[in-house]
Amino acid sequence: MAASTEIAEIKAREIPDSRGNPTIEVDVRLRGGVLGRAALAAGGKS
Repeated sequence: MAASTEIAEIKAREIPDSRGNPTIEVDVRLRGGVLGRAALAAGGKS
């Protein structure tokens, strides 16, 4: 059976990097239980 790819929850937070600049980190959990995490520093490119 295939795992569900429907988004169940999104959590975002701001965390400082080693120089005190803000970094955004996001967790995305799918209904099937899979968790993904991404972070992007201030001024960064995706």
